[in-house]
Amino acid sequence: MLNKLIVFDLDGTLRKLDFDENYEQIINVRFRPKLKDLLVKLKKVHEEGIDVAICTSASTQSVKTHFIDCIPKEYKDLFTYIYTTNNKIQVERESKEKEVYGLNGWNKPVTSIYGYDQVLFFDDNINEGLMLKKLFFEEENFPNKQVVFASYKYNPLSAFELYAYKKLAPENTKMAKYADKVFSKELEEPGCNLMIEKIDEFKNTKFEKGLTIDDNNPVMEKYKDDMLDLQEEIEAFLYNNKLWKDYNYYIKEYYDKMQTHEGERQETLIFFCA
Repeated sequence: MLNKLIVFDLDGTLRKLDFDENYEQIINVRFRPKLKDLLVKLKKVHEEGIDVAICTSASTQSVKTHFIDCIPKEYKDLFTYIYTTNNKIQVERESKEKEVYGLNGWNKPVTSIYGYDQVLFFDDNINEGLMLKKLFFEEENFPNKQVVFASYKYNPLSAFELYAYKKLAPENTKMAKYADKVFSKELEEPGCNLMIEKIDEFKNTKFEKGLTIDDNNPVMEKYKDDMLDLQEEIEAFLYNNKLWKDYNYYIKEYYDKMQTHEGERQETLIFFCA
């Protein structure tokens, strides 16, 4: 029987961490829209015999505090393995993975996770795809694995931008329409739906040694283009209506609100799980 494993990166794949102005402390954690739907799907396939893992360059504490502790109780035990900077995937010294990845490097040698013939790997970092291409470069020296790598980068607008748009909305009717459009568009982000589709494909895939990469998905690219066009339209509107001063004021207000009176961080979790 073939053993299948689904591996998820965290940052830029399932969550977005927002930092303070000095990039020292986390002040917001945003989950990718439709994350709840993805967790439901993973629970189902896990019950059907497919294991699920997290592999991230974040710390074990970050995974616990800013992901596992935040998801509903019924999904907390979903992940068979959690690989972090404190618990990296171990690479065998006499292996193809050792040649490509080295020992205990920053990349993620998912084919070294023992006991799996087929691996579906989600990561926003396309360099992981390049490492896998190196691993599968010489057909006669391929690992005896089937790997599907999918990269659907989660890159929402900055939390301070969304805050400023929301604060400007009551002051200008057209800005209110822009704010509604931005928030609606953010919740339409297609990444989790694409991952669910890929999981369904993977579940029914028959073993064929080699590598498949999806890192330029047309649905994802169209969404990114649409968001960029909308953001540029809003920036032009702010400039033409002399709203930049107010916009910058609200950005400062956002960062001030994220701090307690004692100067310690005030953490706010933003759940985009609809």
